[in-house]
Amino acid sequence: MDYKETYKKAAEKEAKGDLLKAAKLYEASGYHFKAIRLYEILGDIQNAYRIAKRNSLNHEVDRLAFEYGLKGHEYQDFPKTGYGIQEDKRIALQSRLGTEAMAGKLGFKGFRGKVVADIGGAMAH
Repeated sequence: MDYKETYKKAAEKEAKGDLLKAAKLYEASGYHFKAIRLYEILGDIQNAYRIAKRNSLNHEVDRLAFEYGLKGHEYQDFPKTGYGIQEDKRIALQSRLGTEAMAGKLGFKGFRGKVVADIGGAMAH
């Protein structure tokens, strides 16, 4: 497959307004961010999420899950809410420790009767 040629076809389809075909071609050409954006414009959030997840675009996966309230998602990166790091952490921890999160699936039942330690480190920027 000639990825450059597929990308050119995608750009042509997008310019003509055929966003669905363009999104599929962008995905095939490996231009995943463009495919994700077009699927968002089309309202096909599940397809955008699928592409981001399959290609390990963790920040995009988290952004989509946060912006569109996708259920069952566990954050890989902290979502950026614009309300500060504490709110970002609250949302991320809620997703990780909720009943449908991995912790719940592994049998975690909450903090009652447990000793909790918050051991943190500096975040690299």
